[in-house]
Amino acid sequence: MRYVKQSINRAVNECLKDHQGYQIVYEQLSVSSMRSEARAMNAYLRASNLAHIPKQIAWGAAKRGMQATPVMSAYSSQACRVCHYVDRANRPDQQTFCCQVCGHTAHADENAATNIARRWHDKELCVCHTKHEVKALLAQRHQVWRKLVGWP
Repeated sequence: MRYVKQSINRAVNECLKDHQGYQIVYEQLSVSSMRSEARAMNAYLRASNLAHIPKQIAWGAAKRGMQATPVMSAYSSQACRVCHYVDRANRPDQQTFCCQVCGHTAHADENAATNIARRWHDKELCVCHTKHEVKALLAQRHQVWRKLVGWP
């Protein structure tokens, strides 16, 4: 367990050192609610010490005078960055993002990272406290997009 925390600390410190002066925005994940049906996976999640990562990011950034901001992570990997459509089917596999409505394709991590970066300045999404509120707002934005592009 100690080795895992030390590895996380080293990786975060290296990242922050390489990106001095940058704004850090990261997903506000609830690690305690992550569960799997497989016992081995639950043991892996506990052993991976994922909850330590955001703590180390916040601490390391503050130590260097940088700002680190957590943002709501709900649907960031399922939402299209172009039309805001949210669907699990947008992620056919771990690496691929392909919007079922507008056809936008990208690497899944790149699409999610863009969504997370946009959420930093998004005042409407910042006031959302539940994933249901986030999904409703994204659905509303998708409807606006449909009208703008003349989508039926």
